[in-house]
Amino acid sequence: MAALSGIIVSLFVLTLSKSFTQNKIGIITPVIFGGAILFTTILSYFLFKEKITVTEGIGLGLVLAGLAVVIYARATT
Repeated sequence: MAALSGIIVSLFVLTLSKSFTQNKIGIITPVIFGGAILFTTILSYFLFKEKITVTEGIGLGLVLAGLAVVIYARATT
């Protein structure tokens, strides 16, 4: 399991480094880290039956809205 985690983290770092060389950091960073927040929250909801409170739901909605704005701004420039 530790080896698999190491491989996944290594692939993440390589992909992130490649993304930084091809795009602006102001676009990549919110997409990567905002996406990670959404992904892990949704994954924990389905896999571990974690509860999402109203406050957390509002926060996730704001993260999603922020991602939409960043992606839309990138697509129109």
